[in-house]
Amino acid sequence: MSAAQPSRVPMLDVLRAVAIFAVFVQHLGDRFRPFVLRQAGGVLPAVATGWIEAILTHGHWGVDLFFVLSGFTLGLGFVRQYDKRAPARTAAFFARRAARILPAFYVALAIHLALHPGLFRDPAIWRSLAVHAAVLQGYLSPGRVVLIGASWSLTTEAHFYVLAPLLARWLLAQGSPLLDNPRARWNPRRLAVFATAVCVGAWLLRAALHDYALLPQAHPGLLELSQRRWVVTRVDQFVVGLAAALVYVRVGVRLAAHRMALLVAAGGAVLLLGVAAPLDAATYSRPGGGLAYPLVTFGMGLLVLAAACMRAQSGAAVLAPLQWVGVVSYGVFLYHQLALELAGRWLPGARGDASWTSLALTATTGAALACLAGWLSWKWLESPVLAWVSRKLQPPAAAGRRAVCIAPDVSPPAANA
Repeated sequence: MSAAQPSRVPMLDVLRAVAIFAVFVQHLGDRFRPFVLRQAGGVLPAVATGWIEAILTHGHWGVDLFFVLSGFTLGLGFVRQYDKRAPARTAAFFARRAARILPAFYVALAIHLALHPGLFRDPAIWRSLAVHAAVLQGYLSPGRVVLIGASWSLTTEAHFYVLAPLLARWLLAQGSPLLDNPRARWNPRRLAVFATAVCVGAWLLRAALHDYALLPQAHPGLLELSQRRWVVTRVDQFVVGLAAALVYVRVGVRLAAHRMALLVAAGGAVLLLGVAAPLDAATYSRPGGGLAYPLVTFGMGLLVLAAACMRAQSGAAVLAPLQWVGVVSYGVFLYHQLALELAGRWLPGARGDASWTSLALTATTGAALACLAGWLSWKWLESPVLAWVSRKLQPPAAAGRRAVCIAPDVSPPAANA
């Protein structure tokens, strides 16, 4: 068993800030990307402009990072509770996850509806509200009514929560005859086989669905659903996060002593993503495409593990604002599109044709409004609800048997583009 690890990992909040920034840039680019690329094309070589375009069109990879972070954060709770021989409390796990995502989501829906009363004239609005209430908006869109566009990722996230206790049991050899063997607590071979099997299975399914979705007879939304939204084709990223959490708990202290190696690993992860972006842009819309996705999954997993093992004391003052954004990132995610819309609507300099002035005003005002909304959501809704639920779900005395249970956590769920 490893030495004790801190209950909260500050560098993961930094990565959450990076992820929500990428998602924010993606949606800011919905309006300003053509303008930026025209300007860049006028002064930069075509190769440089192509790289800029590849980067700006892959802000949605922020959700890939969020999914890996989600698996990692939940994995920490599963592994630690397993090590404490805590009794299995799956119902409590589901209750905590529901408390983490649903109250803030429902309040955000109400605010979006209040600011868009015209939606109530759409005959499909009540069916859409029912779909959102069930957190199925990622899979279903009655009448194409979109309330919070980015919220489709909550559907994928929620369905991962359904699978998470079972995946954790398999990952930790729960119910295995090896439980009485101390080596079963850290079995790298089992971990590698399990993670590889899930990842390869998800990748093969994605590849088959990708090619079928490009056929004329396929449903027009199948490509988006199968490559971005269905949990069965995104489960690899959650499992990579779970596996990284197990590595972190078991050997993270030893890894932390090799700071230069961790920096190289993080740099390698960024390099992998840099290679994957143009590859994805070149192949995604063709048969046999989607080749970049495994690189993204591996790169994000490596980045999360390396960041978790790093100690941030030397740059704590610099990283503090990013850590704060990471803590409130769920609220930022829920409100950032609305913030961008209001900034473009309210500010005279942000209206009209795209320009550097309108871009700067929209970006800064939208970011400020989103962060303010995220902080208010965290302070007055998310944090109090989590504290109340944790009190209500205070576990009974350990029954003395080994089991998997998620510890209370306040990590944000996945945000998405």
